Amino acid sequence: MRICTLSDVSKSGGAAIAANRVAHAITKKGHSVSRISSDGSEYSDLDEHVLLVGRKYLLFSHFLKFSRSSNLTEFLRIKELSRQLAGILRQIKPNVINIHNLHSASWPIELVATALRHAPVSWTLHDCWSFSGRYYPTHSPPPSERTTRRIELFWNSLNKFNFSKGLSAITPSGWMQMAASAGYWKAYSVQKIHNPVPAEYFEEVDHLSAQRALGLNSGKPVVLVIAGNLAEERKGGLIVKDVLAHLADDEVQFLVIGNGLKPSEIPKNGKSLGFISDKVTLRIAYAAADLLLHPAPVDNLPNTVAEAMCCGTPVLAFNTGGLPEMIIPGKSGWLVEQQSSQSIITELRNLLESRSFELLREKTRDIATNLFSEERVSEEYLAHFRSYTTRLNPQNEVQIKNGGIKS
Repeated sequence: MRICTLSDVSKSGGAAIAANRVAHAITKKGHSVSRISSDGSEYSDLDEHVLLVGRKYLLFSHFLKFSRSSNLTEFLRIKELSRQLAGILRQIKPNVINIHNLHSASWPIELVATALRHAPVSWTLHDCWSFSGRYYPTHSPPPSERTTRRIELFWNSLNKFNFSKGLSAITPSGWMQMAASAGYWKAYSVQKIHNPVPAEYFEEVDHLSAQRALGLNSGKPVVLVIAGNLAEERKGGLIVKDVLAHLADDEVQFLVIGNGLKPSEIPKNGKSLGFISDKVTLRIAYAAADLLLHPAPVDNLPNTVAEAMCCGTPVLAFNTGGLPEMIIPGKSGWLVEQQSSQSIITELRNLLESRSFELLREKTRDIATNLFSEERVSEEYLAHFRSYTTRLNPQNEVQIKNGGIKS
């Protein structure tokens, strides 16, 4: 099968990481994957393509900005990106197109209609943008009136152009599945498939050796806090600061990974590694931690939680979003009902006193293996893709099962 992944960026962000992992898990099954992004990737075994507005559009937009014709400028931008996308898709000739995020590169939603003219489209929903114009219904700025209107026009146009049969959605969590199906996606197939985690995260790293490698005291529990932007409110930034401040004198060590905190906000019992993208160092950090603190007030299926679990590290989080689908209380972590700093501080102190996290490492890894293995996730993605390619063209079924359709 020839699969085209359309992902706004390839190098940063949780959605880009998940999209990249899905693509590589599928290539391991012997299928061909091409990726279209706004930034490309110099070091990739995928067939890479870049989608950017051309010089002609840049020239027009520079001229039109003096005339205040913003609507015309945006119209030309959509036409230019759609034209380029169509040209790339004619070259690739995919059997199915797997869309991930569009909004990080400010790609227009109209690109989905362009994709549907070339192949069935399965859109993996990493947030609520496709049906609400914002990351999440809460803890995200409301969309502009223009964004809301364009999303509404897009969904209304699908039936007009007879595209509806070729569109489906994949959601990493059942929570996102329900949110999508309650909105514009209610007339479409929406299937839950978790994001995969690469096999190397399941390779066991000795807990005490990992702590020594990072210069941590093996006699004190280690609590890991990790996010791209630790100060971001949507990731629980205010609660992170409260926890670090209130437990600065407790018998605990904080291992902090990510940007956003000032040096003065890292307590004396904290060690900051800054932002880390190196997989080996990340795996050592996960293995060194006794538990991961993830105080996000809303989240879909966070990569950091999945990665920590694959390394055998249980998770303390709020009972929100897709987190209850990952964390089984008393087996792979703990869920706090009330979303407040005091609630999570109280629970964390109870865990540090009881040291119940010491009994969960193997259980956590076993649960993660069942949820996030590349083998299982890639098979579910491929089954989803096959169901749509064969539904629209039943003659493709035998050829797809045998490895792909020949041009």
